[in-house]
Parts: sequence; C-alpha cells; structure tokens
Amino acid sequence: MIKLVDMKRPPRQKKEKPISVYSEPYFYGLRITLEEQELKKLGLNVNDFKVKEIVNIIAEARVENIESSMNASGRNNQSISLQIIKLSVQKGKRSKFREYYEKQKERPGGIL
Repeated sequence: MIKLVDMKRPPRQKKEKPISVYSEPYFYGLRITLEEQELKKLGLNVNDFKVKEIVNIIAEARVENIESSMNASGRNNQSISLQIIKLSVQKGKRSKFREYYEKQKERPGGIL
C-alpha cells in the first residue's frame, strides 16, 4: 500500500529566523494548476469542482532536476524538481489511498 504523507509545514519556532515568509500551511511548489487544455484532456470541467473540495490524484512524474547546495551559514539545502507526465483526477470517489490515509490519522501516532 502506498503511504500518503501530510505535507503541511510545521509551525515555525519563535526563536528561528525566518528563511522565507509563508502564511499558507503548504508550500506553493506542491500546488498544480490545470488549465482548460489539461482539464479537457482529463474529461473535466471547472464547474465540476468546488473550492476546498478534496479530490484524489494519481500521477507519474519524471525527475527533472536534483540540487544540493550549502549557503554561507553552513545550511545544506536539497531539492528535486518533478515534471508530472501522466495524471488522473478522481472526483466523488473515495480512493483506497484516502481510506488508508484516514485510517492512519485515527491510529495512535497518526501519519508518520
């Protein structure tokens, strides 16, 4: 079974210096935008969705870039860039992934 990980950012500690200013709980780089052409390919329409509605996506992505660098203060930064090449968006169905995720949230210790 595939493990889903909650990507919500942890609250910043008061003593930490901000590296970036963010007010959203999720990093903007985790957001994907589907425009009219992509929606049409998927057989979807913007009128099929509501803001804050949860949908299931399954994607295949290609690694485009791998970076590792150290800044002047000695902090090591690492990242990868993924290009989504295949995508499925499921609306109105409870996927096996979602069921698994909900069960994991309910158990002691929650999502790892």
